[in-house]
Amino acid sequence: MAVGGPSILSIIESVLVDHQLVPALQWIVDGYNRIMAVLGAAVEPLVQPAIEWVNARFGWGLVLDPVWRPVFALGMVVVVASARTAIRGGELRNALLAGPFSTAAVFIAALVVGLFAAGTGWASQGAVAGAPLLLMGATGAAIVFARGQFNEARIGLLLFSQFSALFFVLGAGLSFVPGLASCSGVLALGGAIALWGALVVAAGLSTRERLFTRIGLTILGGFVAAGLILAADWSLKALSAG
Repeated sequence: MAVGGPSILSIIESVLVDHQLVPALQWIVDGYNRIMAVLGAAVEPLVQPAIEWVNARFGWGLVLDPVWRPVFALGMVVVVASARTAIRGGELRNALLAGPFSTAAVFIAALVVGLFAAGTGWASQGAVAGAPLLLMGATGAAIVFARGQFNEARIGLLLFSQFSALFFVLGAGLSFVPGLASCSGVLALGGAIALWGALVVAAGLSTRERLFTRIGLTILGGFVAAGLILAADWSLKALSAG
């Protein structure tokens, strides 16, 4: 929650450039962005040559938008929560197996968001919403497959493929709404993550699997924290206006 909330607020400010919190709360996002800038300074010079090669090879004009940083941090909240819960449950082997692959999937997914976030076309915005979900779903299915749970892997991949397609359409469709042409994909992706968290909590409660419940609550905790900060910001602005 300590990372998820600022990640969501940073994403909101990156897509709604005219929005900023009151100074009493803006320091939360500013401090977080400074930490993410350090991450960007370490990683972006390493991936920039690959981006330039792709642009030269295919004649594209891809640019890595800084929004990839909070998207990566938000995804890592889920990875760390999953690994910590697995270790506490005595599943160290599973944590060591899933951790590196999940981290790589979240990183690549965040880069996909960063590369396509600035595009105003419906296909770019659809890719921002759908591609990360498909990639993370495929990674999760591969991990489950490696554990020998072949049927569960097939079902999981099918579900995530449908989930990805649904939010691809949503991100692409919202791009035609005035004012959302360049941010509909990120908004749709945020909605997908929140819905995913709610579904994981529901699955955990229905099956009494505390692992699912904890992971789902971790996902939703970031949205709750961001909502509380936005509510406090709205209240402070209303009081100062009055």
